[in-house]
Amino acid sequence: TGPGYNIQIAASDEDLVVGATTTITAVIYEPDGAPVRDGIDVFFGSSLKGSFSDNPVKTSGGKAVVAYTAGDVHGYQDEVTATCNGAIAKVNIAVTAF
Repeated sequence: TGPGYNIQIAASDEDLVVGATTTITAVIYEPDGAPVRDGIDVFFGSSLKGSFSDNPVKTSGGKAVVAYTAGDVHGYQDEVTATCNGAIAKVNIAVTAF
């Protein structure tokens, strides 16, 4: 959360092997609860060197959708973040060797 904005983030799969890909969806709400307008930048981050198909991603229909690929650091949880207008949301993705 942030200054009035709210983000909900989810991963299609929260258990990945090194190099595997999943879809990350961030839904962003204005302070009044309405979906954020189109064209707003959403920035994605990874604590374990995961990569994203695009960054930042512009919102469309109140959402920002990106492909995340697990990095080569395994045995840990990758904390994936989405930030927009000061708000932040996190989802953990377990990265395993096999």
